[in-house]
Amino acid sequence: MDDYDQPEPPVPEYRHFQELATTRFPDFGFYNVPSVISDQIMEANLQVGDALDDLADLARDLWAVRWAWENTSEADALWHFRFGYDSNWGDHLRNLQRYLHAFKNQL
Repeated sequence: MDDYDQPEPPVPEYRHFQELATTRFPDFGFYNVPSVISDQIMEANLQVGDALDDLADLARDLWAVRWAWENTSEADALWHFRFGYDSNWGDHLRNLQRYLHAFKNQL
């Protein structure tokens, strides 16, 4: 089996990870994030981020990486890591980091 024929990870439902995040971090909540990062200062609008959603997405995507590492191949696991980072959890990680930095003394 080559790296293109690897099975997809049987990732648990999003709700499972959201419940874990809510249980472990009950004080986490919503926060504002810019809609776009650009060199046009006034171009961005504010949007709402959700720290619990950020954690759930991170955990779910990284769970898939771990599964691939243990069940398929290193190359497949690295593909899942990079794809997830580029398409989803990289933004969640950065937004969550800013949220935690801004509110670390209030949480």
